[in-house]
Formats: sequence, C-alpha cells, structure tokens
Amino acid sequence: EAAPHHTALSDEMISHIKRTLPEVEDRDIKLFVGLLAYTGMRPEEALGLKWEDLHIEKGYGIISRAVVFCYGSNDPVVKEPKTASSTRTVILPTPLQALLKPYQKAKGFILTCPDNVSPLTASRKQCLWERAKKRLEIKNAVPYDFRVTYGTQLCENGVTSKQCADLLGHADTRMVETIYARRRHESVTKQQALLERMNKDYF
Repeated sequence: EAAPHHTALSDEMISHIKRTLPEVEDRDIKLFVGLLAYTGMRPEEALGLKWEDLHIEKGYGIISRAVVFCYGSNDPVVKEPKTASSTRTVILPTPLQALLKPYQKAKGFILTCPDNVSPLTASRKQCLWERAKKRLEIKNAVPYDFRVTYGTQLCENGVTSKQCADLLGHADTRMVETIYARRRHESVTKQQALLERMNKDYF
C-alpha cells in the first residue's frame, strides 16, 4: 500500500538523539522525546501519561489515556486511548528509566503546564517540539516519526509482526506490515554480511 507521510528516522539520527538526551538540561525535552524514542507510544499517549502509570523499577508502564486537541483548540482534552488495543503495557528500557528517575513523582501528569497539574496545551506542546528539534538537531521530522522508527527497528531486529503490534497497541498486524515495517536503506545494507556468506564460495 502507498505509505503515508510519516517516515522512520535513520539509525544514525535515532542513535544521535538517544546519546544526546542525557545531556539535555530541558526536563520536558528529555522526558517527551525519551518516551517517544524508547517506547514508540503515540505523542498523545505521552502527553496523557501520569507518574502513577509508570513502574520504573520494574521496567514497564501502562498506557490508559491520551491528551488530544479537538478542531484546532488549544485546550487539552483527556480521553481514553485511540482504540481498545491501545490500552497496553509498554517496556521502559534501562536508558529511559535513567532519564525518568531524577524527576519521578508520586502522581500527576509527567508533562504539565506551569501549574504542575494540567496537561500541556497545544501551543505549549508545539513550543516543546520546536525546542526539541533545535536542541537535538532534528530535521524534517515530527513526533509521530519516533513511533514509525520504533516499529521499523523492531521488525528489522526480528520481532514478529504480532509482537510488534502488541507493543505498538494495534489490534492486528496489518498496520505493522504496511506502515511500520517499511524497507529502509539501513535494513537492506544490514543484509550485506549475510549475502557475502552465501556467495563466498564463488569468489
């Protein structure tokens, strides 16, 4: 099927971002981009995440809500995730745990307005993303591209379509196979060593 406008970041770019995040002083950049890059959650799921949803010491979190903006409104609306399958467990890899722990609280939204209570407004979310792009040197990408990158890397590393769908919160494998498992230059060149082994007897 024709691919939509979201694309996977290159291995070089996602590696640069993950290596740079621990050095970032801006708390919100570190947490927002860290959650997207290491879990593949939707941006609206990251905005809806609360500290009580995370079990950092055990290495997982629960997606149970999302923050959306209706019809161009600046006001956040807290609702259930996109689909029933979107309510799920996400893995928090060790590097992400290290980013989260210094800011950990007992409860409340992880990303908030200055009142430390309300979720981010649309304008604050956009401002955060613009700061993130500048600090992390991200070009030609949007927050959702981290999700595509996450799914693509899972598939390239041998995770089955069903397992990938479970991690991404899809009911079946169709979205994985048409959207997230796209062939990248990197995924093709990684097979070079295999092809060399297959053909070594003919040189």
